[in-house]
Amino acid sequence: MNSELTEIFLNGENSLTEFKEPSVSPQTLAEEISAFANVMGGDIYIGVSDDGRVTGIDSARIKNLEQTAMNICRNSILPPLIPLFETIRFNDKLIARIRVPEGIEKPYQTASGKYMIRVGSTKRNSSREELLRMFQNARVYHIDANPVAGSEKKDLDLDKISAYFRDVYDLETRSMDQEEFDSLLVNASIATRFHAGLCASLSGLLFFGLKQKLGSALETHLPHAGIQFVAYEDDDLGSIIDRLDCYETSPESVDAVIHKIRLNWKTSSLIKGLKREELTFPEGIFRELVVNAIVHRDYSIRGKIRIKMAGFKFHLAEYEESFSASLEFP
Repeated sequence: MNSELTEIFLNGENSLTEFKEPSVSPQTLAEEISAFANVMGGDIYIGVSDDGRVTGIDSARIKNLEQTAMNICRNSILPPLIPLFETIRFNDKLIARIRVPEGIEKPYQTASGKYMIRVGSTKRNSSREELLRMFQNARVYHIDANPVAGSEKKDLDLDKISAYFRDVYDLETRSMDQEEFDSLLVNASIATRFHAGLCASLSGLLFFGLKQKLGSALETHLPHAGIQFVAYEDDDLGSIIDRLDCYETSPESVDAVIHKIRLNWKTSSLIKGLKREELTFPEGIFRELVVNAIVHRDYSIRGKIRIKMAGFKFHLAEYEESFSASLEFP
């Protein structure tokens, strides 16, 4: 390890390597990290001067430095990143390495609105043409087929996928070899190729995300794709009587939410003459609202679909009310 690092420090900064002192500012670190993520990824060594001389980091500062780096990646870079932070002992001195992967949700920007790129041993603001190319490569207009950061082929329910192709296309996938099956997943936009392997696409996780005992792939990799249902005792919205955070795949998610709405539906009735008529549960109306919210929402916006129910009042909203619908029954 030390011999490898010695060579890195002797060779100096380049397209994949950056040196920083422990006093580096959060803003500068955010720019360096996002610049690497927007190109090919790279390593940032903290505790190393610009000329490759190892100055080290005080052991008391290491933990705080790690927290600072992770907070920067979570709060000062959009969309958030998850780098690898390592503490390394080099010739009796502590240094830190932030290993930034090539981003799969490019372009990344800093909280101050800068789109940085790595060029040789320096970072700079991207040009208009470079930024446009990043947006085109990111396929922002076809986000359903975009790769989901951190996901893998194993996050997909292969049994459900096989059943889908068998029932809809009369295609038996179990007889396919690995390469043929992987190509089918890519061509169907269920998965996408990234580096040497496959990762799930957004639509792949939405429809075929694997459900496990302790959670689901959808909740792990696309937490903002969930549906939150809350039922209140009255219109004051002060007392919660039921709640559901749904991370089922589609169309099962629709059934799960409709089931909760039905459980909290208060039977009402109308008096017509001498007869009392009970209102039937309007499942079709609720189902159409939920389906439209799932199908037409913008999954690039990181906010859940939220449903509030109080008595006979029903309110469905997407992130920050970008879409909303309210119903009130007699």
